Amino acid sequence: MSCSMKYNCCHQSNICPKNKICKQINSLKQKPWKRFTCECTDGYHGDNCDELIRSCGGYLDRHRESGMYHVVDSVNGSYEVYCHFDSDHVAWTLVQSYSFANRSLVQFTKSLSKDIPISENALTWSGYRLSKPRMKSIKNNSIFLQFTCDYEKYLDLKKSDYAKIDLRNIRTWSGDEKVDVLEFSGYTHHDTIGKGRGKIGEYDLNLCQIRLHQGTDWPLHVIFIDSKSAVNPACTGINLLSCTEDGFGFFGYYYYLRDCGKRFHRCVKNAHSTTQLWFGMRKPIQHDRLL
Repeated sequence: MSCSMKYNCCHQSNICPKNKICKQINSLKQKPWKRFTCECTDGYHGDNCDELIRSCGGYLDRHRESGMYHVVDSVNGSYEVYCHFDSDHVAWTLVQSYSFANRSLVQFTKSLSKDIPISENALTWSGYRLSKPRMKSIKNNSIFLQFTCDYEKYLDLKKSDYAKIDLRNIRTWSGDEKVDVLEFSGYTHHDTIGKGRGKIGEYDLNLCQIRLHQGTDWPLHVIFIDSKSAVNPACTGINLLSCTEDGFGFFGYYYYLRDCGKRFHRCVKNAHSTTQLWFGMRKPIQHDRLL
């Protein structure tokens, strides 16, 4: 569609198709023929802006900065979520965040199978959880899971304690079947953290083996497998320093924590320390395996 050089093209009626917004471009020297562009409205993506955005991954095809974005739930209702876009071309959708002081609130003592949202329409880092239907919609449009500590203080994953897991690797204890992280109860089969995909304090989690644990009254959390033969000595070191024998599970289960765990785990440094849970989607590239 053409537009006279004398006008703001976006004032022209119906210049962009359905679900697109017109933005004027002032680049007469570099591209004098490029007077406007049509961009998808919030909640839509795709070449024709006719695909609904279910998670932050839908924003990977445009300019992006971390912050609040609109997504659409399973019944096509629009709502806002917090999105983080990292250097690995993964878009992370925040589904839960709470402070160490609020760890005993019922929303954060139950498994993800329970539909107990809190502050889901007004992000509060110290106490936030999406409803189960919204979590499910986001998870179904994601392939990764991530825990972080104190994200809101730094807005940078590299400065946080974190652990990234491929949802496709999560299996039952026996390893025979895939696990829906929103529904399972008990322990998962062990998984190995890949290079650059986890850190707790001074410890790089590369090659550490973990399990996820969740139950009716146990929130989803990480348990390290203690192995004296671990390739990475930090894996055993974390177990020794964190008092796992006293019931301390990383990233979510803090009810029997002793002071030794607080020395290096950022999620529990003080009452205002926070723990986040995210689901992530990678921009399609040749190799889409995170770990």
